[in-house]
Amino acid sequence: MKTTRRLFALLMVVCLLAGYVVLPASAESSDTPAATLSFADTTARTSLSTEEQVWKDNGITFTNSKGDSTSNVADYSNPVRLYKSSDVKVEYPGMTKVVFTCAGGDKYIFAEGELSSLGTVTINGSVVTLELSAPADSIEFAVSAQRRVAELAVYTGSTEPGDPTEAPTEAPTEAPTTPASSDPEADSELTIAAAIELGLSKAHNNYTEGKYYVTGEITEVYNTTYGNMKLTDAEGNILTIYGTYSADGSTRYDSMDVKPVAGDTVKVYGI
Repeated sequence: MKTTRRLFALLMVVCLLAGYVVLPASAESSDTPAATLSFADTTARTSLSTEEQVWKDNGITFTNSKGDSTSNVADYSNPVRLYKSSDVKVEYPGMTKVVFTCAGGDKYIFAEGELSSLGTVTINGSVVTLELSAPADSIEFAVSAQRRVAELAVYTGSTEPGDPTEAPTEAPTEAPTTPASSDPEADSELTIAAAIELGLSKAHNNYTEGKYYVTGEITEVYNTTYGNMKLTDAEGNILTIYGTYSADGSTRYDSMDVKPVAGDTVKVYGI
């Protein structure tokens, strides 16, 4: 029998699409990365074969597949080597920007053409910044020549996912699509589907004045420091939560005595 744990959290619900909390294409990424992945050693590498290598850390999944390359995937770190015509996939919820810190000289730095189909590319020395055309949970591209990467960082449009206690400071850039008076009564309990509908009614950086309660089953905790997690309901609607705290808001997920995990049913609240 599953236990139900009462838990309150702050939800940075900016815009919801297809059942997920995502950030609108117009969102500007924070100057603080949501997460980083280092290739300084093989600590974060979870699998390696001649066909594929997978690295995972801080909620980021980085996959390099052999693809059409004539070279096998090789055992390298500090930096990792990505061979010509191999494929790269980066996964992290709600990415708006990805920054690659390359190493080994100019010929091993990503070229603009490799990434430009995904968004706007800026190259500053060994640092290659990709501003995505639209928020994404994953990106994929092929490598046109050998590239060497020391670290990558992912950004989202929130102030800092996992630490959502900061109030948004940017003024709304456009009027809400739905008047505030049409919002449900503050402190009421919403289904996940109703929370999605409410989020879709808000323009970028426009938030509800009151908080709302949502109950769901945890399907994944993808950042165990901040308590970033996904909740689902019987209909399959999914709500992504960036940052979970104790009922009184004083204790972050990683410091909680009893932490909710996948399979638990929880009640959370937030704007």
